[in-house]
Amino acid sequence: MEGLFFADASQQLYFYNPQDESVSTLCLELETQYALTGLTTLPPGLPEFACIPVCTTDAGELAPGGPFNICVNSPFNFPAAELTDLDANDLLQYVLFTNPADTAGSIVAVSNTPQFTFAPPLQTGITYYVAAMAGNGLNGNVDLNDVCLDFSNALELIWQPLPAIQLAAPNPDLCAGDCRTLELQLSGTGAFTLAGNLVSGGNVIGTFNETFSGNTGAIIVCVPGGTLPGPVLVQPTALTDAWCICE
Repeated sequence: MEGLFFADASQQLYFYNPQDESVSTLCLELETQYALTGLTTLPPGLPEFACIPVCTTDAGELAPGGPFNICVNSPFNFPAAELTDLDANDLLQYVLFTNPADTAGSIVAVSNTPQFTFAPPLQTGITYYVAAMAGNGLNGNVDLNDVCLDFSNALELIWQPLPAIQLAAPNPDLCAGDCRTLELQLSGTGAFTLAGNLVSGGNVIGTFNETFSGNTGAIIVCVPGGTLPGPVLVQPTALTDAWCICE
């Protein structure tokens, strides 16, 4: 493996690996009667040390913000990276990943634009991270094995599921002037706002708009006088929770 050996004033010996930019200690206790010396600069005429690349590639910076909570029916849009530095064969892309300690090894989606859309294998309620990525182009994508591969700062986001409702009796058979209490179950993150219509014979005969602090509740359905006999449809038209709206 190519790399660079170096020492510090404490006489400890280290190895620098340019592939992953890691530094490991090779020797902790050198004999004090020995000293480590090396060239401070290369003599004139000698080539640069090839195993240590001179990298100018810079993925730049993403505008800070978040954490972001995004509905599954909405894309996550964010400003393009700024202060980038790309050479002639570099590409700039955006990555969605799961582990900030292993960005390249946990990428789940790549985009050429600063936008990601919820789709398999993404999951709701999971923390994801977004960053810009720059490096040599390879078949239209950034080469993850480029020794000058660079990532920007990361943004944190969670995709939130759409709220849902389940009514105990969605089609109550009521007479004109009658009222009935309907129990309901809500899924999502409270608080909730529920709006809807009462429909009879294809006509809207009433509306409702209720708020609920928890995941259970009830609405009172009343049929106006003069309504023709027949089933009354309780028709939710919009359900909003802390993050999303389902219409």
